[in-house]
Amino acid sequence: MSNNSKVALAIKQAVAEYEQFKGERISWLEALGDCLTGLDERLDYTNIMLIRLATLWGYIAPEAPPEYPPYPPYPPIPTPVVTPLGIPVSKLDSVNITTTDYQTVVEWKIPDHYYGELFEISMIADDYTHAQFRLVIANKEQWADKYLLAPLTQEFRGNELTETMLVQIQAKTDNVANPFTAYGEIAGKEYQK
Repeated sequence: MSNNSKVALAIKQAVAEYEQFKGERISWLEALGDCLTGLDERLDYTNIMLIRLATLWGYIAPEAPPEYPPYPPYPPIPTPVVTPLGIPVSKLDSVNITTTDYQTVVEWKIPDHYYGELFEISMIADDYTHAQFRLVIANKEQWADKYLLAPLTQEFRGNELTETMLVQIQAKTDNVANPFTAYGEIAGKEYQK
């Protein structure tokens, strides 16, 4: 007897036993099947029950869960490329401001035989009510005696500076009785000529 005929005989036998079992003991299955709407749902439920019964009685081997291929390996993390064309510059400092004369919070001077590119500047104070700021870029005062209401960050992408040029953030108080702490940051890149 071939394997296919054994399976067909097992299914016929399972269906016959199911019909007998359904008639004797599980009339609730019929009531449940009637509750389901539509013929498709009843047929699907009946097929599911037949497969479960055949599996329980040992006529059908339980299906093994599908085997999924293993996860692909994570892509390699590229190593950062360090260009010989520039050196990153990040100047960060803080100063306790106690006078009405400007004090330098942070500065960046382009060294000899280099040129630079200014990316951005930031300035912050712990008390803005009496803090006044001054910004110098390329040895020229951009603005002075400015009160800030909140931290300030300005971008200057593409602003090239030649050798010996200076970028400064300065601060002072408008009243000696009200000192504060000023914080400044300058970001850019230096290139060798």
